[in-house]
Amino acid sequence: MMLTPDHEDVKTGKKQAAARTLVHFLAFILIFLVLYVPAFMLVKHVLHIQRHASGENRWMQSMSVSAPLEVAAVVIAYLVVVMLLEKRRNPYELWLSRLPGLLVGMLAGFGVIALCVGILFLTGSYHVIDFNPDYSPWMDIFVMGVCGGIGEEIACRGIIFRLLEEWIGTWGGVLVSALLFGLMHLNNPGATLWGALALAIESGVLFAAIYAWTRSLWWVIGFHAMWNVAEGPIFGSVVSGTGKQSSWLIASWQGPAILTGGAFGFEASIVPVVVCGAIAMFLLVFLQKEGKMVKPLWKRSISSL
Repeated sequence: MMLTPDHEDVKTGKKQAAARTLVHFLAFILIFLVLYVPAFMLVKHVLHIQRHASGENRWMQSMSVSAPLEVAAVVIAYLVVVMLLEKRRNPYELWLSRLPGLLVGMLAGFGVIALCVGILFLTGSYHVIDFNPDYSPWMDIFVMGVCGGIGEEIACRGIIFRLLEEWIGTWGGVLVSALLFGLMHLNNPGATLWGALALAIESGVLFAAIYAWTRSLWWVIGFHAMWNVAEGPIFGSVVSGTGKQSSWLIASWQGPAILTGGAFGFEASIVPVVVCGAIAMFLLVFLQKEGKMVKPLWKRSISSL
């Protein structure tokens, strides 16, 4: 089967196909690093200027500078791999005709977060105690929503999962890319091993499943962006262990850390792990029954690429 309708057919054998996938992945990493190093140096300069800021504020200041530069590096590296190496001038996963998927993904992302927060409310672990009308969300929306959604989804689903799936199949791609996605967040100030594992299940597995189902980066970008915005600026949770979050709703999170998520935030709660894990498994089992899961390279014929 075709991974996407515009996937390049490989006729040179399985070993060459595997090597091709590896080359594309390494090319993405190399291009990203070459482009991102200047951004990293700029962040170090900004942190030196803001040396009197607290650790938490310093981290947020660095993110406001590095996030857009990181996204730019990811997008350029992705375009080089897709358009020059894969020779897909108009990649199917980003067709403009599929742009409405962005809105659908945003609505789905908000719905899932609202469902999980609603469950926590029923357990007594989440209470809204006030509303902050003076909160200006635009920087948070830009950094966590726009930059987080675009940068992480193009890198994690548009490159890592997609290339892994081509090599080790959908199941293998989901598991490995989800694990890498969780580990990526261990660098956050309030990160925990459980938080990273929870994030790998509820986000890494779910986002990969959504991509495998839709073959659309618009869907997962919208879902991821709204996931972050709903979680932090709207409902008032810490986002992925990044520290205290300002928000419209001033909330009280009470109860054991297994419910509230503790210092890592809502994403370390068992509730989204179970809810999102269940949704992801439903999608993957559905794809399996429909025969739409990609087999590992060594179990399929080259013509099925």
